[in-house]
This record gives sequence, C-alpha cells and structure tokens, in this order.
Amino acid sequence: MFFGTVEDRLAFWNDQTETKRLVEIFSVLLPASFIISPLIAKLINDGGYILSFWVLQTLAAVWAGLNFVKLGPVQIFNFVVFSIWRGVLLFKYNDIHH
Repeated sequence: MFFGTVEDRLAFWNDQTETKRLVEIFSVLLPASFIISPLIAKLINDGGYILSFWVLQTLAAVWAGLNFVKLGPVQIFNFVVFSIWRGVLLFKYNDIHH
C-alpha cells in the first residue's frame, strides 16, 4: 500500500473504527524498521548483493500478494513486511550509491 492512500484502501475493505485502528498501527510500524537495521546491515555485509537482492524481491512479492487479502490481522503482518522491505531497500540504495 502506498502510504498516502493507505487509509482510503483500508476504508474500502473495513468499517471506520477498524480502518482508524489499522492506520494507527501502520503509522507506528512504518518507521520501526530501524529496530532491525543491525540485521539488515548484517544481511547486506555478510550475504552480499545477490542474497540481499533476493531477500528484497521476496519481501516485495510477499507484500504485493498480501495487499489482496482483506483481513485486518493479515494487513498488520503486511505492514511489518512492508516496513522490513522499505528498510532493506533504503539500506541497499545507500550501499550502492555511497
């Protein structure tokens, strides 16, 4: 889900109270990928480019697939996958360009 449209997308599937709860959870989880940043750095440093790109693509595929599931608890897991994917993507971008 694109961050700017997450509320609209969730409102399409859920009632207003469930949507508000999920948006609050997503807002908390989005910047939380810094918690696992040491694991991401270890993946990139020890696993190399090929492994980290496979992990990045696998996370993207899981995230895209979970976007089609309408259940709230699954969307919470989807938020976690997106946060991890975003963290790996930003680490990879920084690693390539610096």
